[in-house]
Amino acid sequence: MEMDVFDKYKAGWLNTDFHRLSEEDLGQFEVRVEDQRALEMPMSSEWLMLDKLRSQVLYAIKYKTRVREINTERHMGLVEKGRPIVQKARTCFVDLDVEADGKPGYGSLLAIGAVTPQGATFRREIKPANEEYVPSMRDFNETHGFERDRLLDEGTPVDQVMQELAEWVYDNNEGKQVALTAFNAAFDFGWVDLEMTKAGVESPFGVAGYCLKSLAMSIPLTIYEQDRNYGFHSQGRPYDWGNTTKSNLPHLVVPQREFTHDPLDDALWQQELHFAMVGFLHRETPIESSR
Repeated sequence: MEMDVFDKYKAGWLNTDFHRLSEEDLGQFEVRVEDQRALEMPMSSEWLMLDKLRSQVLYAIKYKTRVREINTERHMGLVEKGRPIVQKARTCFVDLDVEADGKPGYGSLLAIGAVTPQGATFRREIKPANEEYVPSMRDFNETHGFERDRLLDEGTPVDQVMQELAEWVYDNNEGKQVALTAFNAAFDFGWVDLEMTKAGVESPFGVAGYCLKSLAMSIPLTIYEQDRNYGFHSQGRPYDWGNTTKSNLPHLVVPQREFTHDPLDDALWQQELHFAMVGFLHRETPIESSR
């Protein structure tokens, strides 16, 4: 059986810098300390050691909670700075996410979600149109609520969804040129462009998508950001495509909530990231995460 964090501590695998533990591990550690403390004679040496340990863990929990709260406030500050910039742009940036059991041209589009800068939303589940699929991608969708058999019965035909999506865009683009915006735009744009072409629908998205991974390359090469475990430091960022993964972005621009892999939820998550990155790039003074 895998050892929990308290067992590792007792075995000497962990040092006493509890700030490096996650909040989940700290919570688990606190429970184990309390349970062990209850077994000891009050005021015995072991009891006193555990009592001191408990105080250290509680302080670390309080510290981590406060840091998270401060960084959430600063993240939302970046979001609110970026939001009006995107809203007032001459282009309507539609943040969009798709779920599919394959790649454009192989497999089926299963679901789509989108949101405009002003907050109008679109979500559809789609009837699979092709027999072929990528097994690993089908398995992923099966475990996230997009079961192929259910969608064959309940999904909307893809041609109809593409027509509805185009109409929704034209109803909500405020007369602006539209850019399909995605964190990996080659995938999402590729699917939407292909299916609109097959459906005979004139695409409102032009000939290319706007990739937020490319926007991430604009983040300064040297920034101050939060270490994912503990503390804060000045981290150099080489000109590297690997820095555009979500885990390597500055922590202050990344939404605190997790992906649900529902296309609309993910589009909203992505838009929050989009606004925060724009806010970060337009900040007037350097931003450091809280110590």
